[in-house]
Amino acid sequence: MAKEVVRDMMALLSASAGYSIEIQVSYEENRILETGPHGTRLLAMEPIFTTVDITSLELE
Repeated sequence: MAKEVVRDMMALLSASAGYSIEIQVSYEENRILETGPHGTRLLAMEPIFTTVDITSLELE
């Protein structure tokens, strides 16, 4: 499903129409934790993204 969406978006937003596409994926995350007398609590998560080479994607 996701591959079809990426393929459709790349077709709609082509370079010939003046668009450039950059695909990013999350590969890690930072977490902010709070520790108190009642245990540890997750306050926030921040995903860390990296750019993926579009030509390396297997969209077929």
